[in-house]
Amino acid sequence: MKGDLKKKLSDLCLDCHCDRTLPLEYKVDIVPKMEVRGLPLADGNVTCVICNYPHANIHGSMLRMTHADLCQK
Repeated sequence: MKGDLKKKLSDLCLDCHCDRTLPLEYKVDIVPKMEVRGLPLADGNVTCVICNYPHANIHGSMLRMTHADLCQK
């Protein structure tokens, strides 16, 4: 997931969603402990876009797929 981004992917998301860094929120910029298939990693790390698809609002909340399908992945 390389490109011409001006910042690290997670930093772009957190510029607007800074409330998502609380201790009980989702963790980003970490290496997954298990193999990840069918979901995008950024340089091998979990980022916001592993669940969210920022260019479309397919499932009503920018999720890449339904909650159930994400959990199964």
